[in-house]
Parts: sequence; C-alpha cells; structure tokens
Amino acid sequence: MAAGVDQLTDRERDVLRLLLAGHTAKSAAAELDLSVHTINDYLREARKKLGVSSSREAARILGEHETSPPQNRPQAAPENLAPQQMGMGAASIAANTPMPSATPAGRRALPWIIGGIVMLTAAIAAALFFASAEGSDTGQMQAEQQQLENTVGENAVAEEAAREWLALIDAGKYSQSWAEAGPMFKSVVTADSWTAQAEPVRAPLGKVLDRQLSSVKSSTTLPGMPEGNYRMIVFNTDFATAGKASETVVMNKERGQWGVIGYFIR
Repeated sequence: MAAGVDQLTDRERDVLRLLLAGHTAKSAAAELDLSVHTINDYLREARKKLGVSSSREAARILGEHETSPPQNRPQAAPENLAPQQMGMGAASIAANTPMPSATPAGRRALPWIIGGIVMLTAAIAAALFFASAEGSDTGQMQAEQQQLENTVGENAVAEEAAREWLALIDAGKYSQSWAEAGPMFKSVVTADSWTAQAEPVRAPLGKVLDRQLSSVKSSTTLPGMPEGNYRMIVFNTDFATAGKASETVVMNKERGQWGVIGYFIR
C-alpha cells in the first residue's frame, strides 16, 4: 500500500488529511478554496491509487502511513496536523516555570497550555478517522454521512462554548473563566493560580480585533489522557497590541457539556 501512498499528489494528501480531521467534501472545499466537484475528483483519484472504494478508508491509510515510524517509510516526514509550538502541563508550569511575558513588538511565540495535556502530536490525526461500516456501499456511505453530520453538529456546539469561554478571558474575567472551565481543568489548577498565570500573559496582547475559526479537530483519545470526546479548536486572532496570533482551545465533553481543558497562544 506504501507504493500507492507515494503516488498521491500533494493536493490529494491535503484533501485526505482534511477528511481525516473530520471535514466533509463541502467543508474541505471551503477550507482549500476549491469547488466540491474538484474535491471529489481528488478523492476519486486517491481511492484509485490506494485501491479502496471508500474515501474515509483512503484517509485512514494515509494517516497510518504518515504516523508510522520513520524507518518504515522512506519519504520525508509529513506535515504535523497538531501545532508545532506546544506548552507544558499545568502542574509543571506551576511548580517550575513562570509564565512567559508577552513581547508584542517581536510577536514572540507564547506557548501557554493549561490542563493535563503535555503534548499533542500527529498521532491525534490517526485517531480521527471513522471505521468503515460493513455492508453495501450505499449503507456505508449513509453511515459515514450520518457520523459526519453528528461530528459537524458537535463541532459547532464545542466552538460556541470555546468562544464564550474566550470572551471571559478577553474581558479579564479570569476567575470566572476558571469557574466555567471543565472539571479536568479545575482539577489541576486553582482559581488563584490560573489568574496569576493568565493575566500577565493575556493582558499585554491587547484587545481582540478579530477572531476567525481556523480548524476543529476531533478525537476520542489524546496522548496521556483517558478516552473521551475531545475537540482541538484553533482560532486565528488579531490582537490590538500583539498583532496576529494563533489560539488553541482544547475541549472535552464531560457530563454532557463541553468544557475547556487546555488553552495556549502562539
């Protein structure tokens, strides 16, 4: 199967990676600024090269190939779907490392993550595909479509919850943001500690001028975390003082509600 993967074009890989991250053909088209017809053409070619009938299966094969050990594949390592600049676990930050101060003029990267998550890697991407359902092609397509619709709906709810939480940070309401974070978040950092860490990092960035959704990635597993229902939501944000930055909010659905378990800026 590796030979088939090697035959994929860069654009075919891009489309499959988006499918792996939970996108539909329509949302992938919007992400890449292409038509749905063009996206379907790329998927058809990818299926043909990989010898499979399902686009989701093609995405799974690519994901497994790109997250396999380097010695098992001669080509260069793939693009990491997770942010390259990661932060530290909250316990480690609180015990050993003061939060970095902002340096707006140079727009220095500001790694900042709260919660039990130490690192997110491309391994997340491998967990994003949906298993192929057995049965007829029609039944499989219907099952996949239903799963995708459910995922898109949950993504929208998680995004709204993330934006509401970020609005508290924007307003300097750090204690309230702690109170409205997820149980996992509050189990590893106190309200006072969170305020002491967050304020000197966030305040110097200035007022939010614009915040646009960049991507939403879903997973049932994260490295070092229990199995659950996770979303990694990335925003492209323009701050009045610091300029452009990337914000990532990691969400977990606990007790039927989406709550923040991680947040960092770079």
